[in-house]
Amino acid sequence: MKNSQMKTLKNATGKIDYALMNDCMFHIVMQSNKKVLMGLVCALLHLI
Repeated sequence: MKNSQMKTLKNATGKIDYALMNDCMFHIVMQSNKKVLMGLVCALLHLI
């Protein structure tokens, strides 16, 4: 991947178009983006 593509992906927002049913994919996404993890936790606890 090009460096410009990586910067774009780091700032991406919106709906995730794939299910996080794969354990490896779930861990990669949740460990690489704290905002996504906090959003999931808040959604599960009905905080937002």
